[in-house]
Amino acid sequence: ALLTDKAFPESEAIQPSTFNTSGAPGVSNEFEYEHLLGSTSGLDVEVPFGWVHKPAGGMFGGIGDLTAGVKHVLLSHLDGGSGPLYERVGSILAMQGEVTLATGNASEGLGGAESALGGFVAFDQLLPAQGFLQVQAGGNRPLHTNDDPASLYLYTAIGRSFNQGRGFGRQWSPMLEVTAERDLGTGTVTDWSLLPQFQVTLSARQHV
Repeated sequence: ALLTDKAFPESEAIQPSTFNTSGAPGVSNEFEYEHLLGSTSGLDVEVPFGWVHKPAGGMFGGIGDLTAGVKHVLLSHLDGGSGPLYERVGSILAMQGEVTLATGNASEGLGGAESALGGFVAFDQLLPAQGFLQVQAGGNRPLHTNDDPASLYLYTAIGRSFNQGRGFGRQWSPMLEVTAERDLGTGTVTDWSLLPQFQVTLSARQHV
């Protein structure tokens, strides 16, 4: 899913990019690197970078706030281990603690005003017929002042995957993601979003 983090740790590198289609021009990127630490833990490092349009003209580019976290699996269970992947059901529960360093330039719109501590709990449920449910709940709190408010969030994604060739071909995964975010403070409101998505693997091996 675009926002909901998975509960299981793995080794991978991801780089999503977004481009403003209205308003001031801007490009946002985030390089994320995950690395397994044993069989039940993982290291997660996120490096955001991008370019924003300056009111006086021109563009300003640079990195944002670096984030490093450690994820650990608390519980996991998988049924139907001897059958095909599309017949398996199971669940996994994990938690992650992370620290965000104020390495960006907040005055230019790249990052926050100070470093923060954060964490979340993630739960994934593998449903029959390749259905899936992902839930992530967490928050962030600044370390020193109140320039950046503490915040809470809840992300949920539900969908189903369809495979060609009885699980050994290209995979199609429509899903719907529902998110809620709220800054803690007087007069704040909860921001809700609905994000319909569709993912398809580019290769029959499902690695791209």
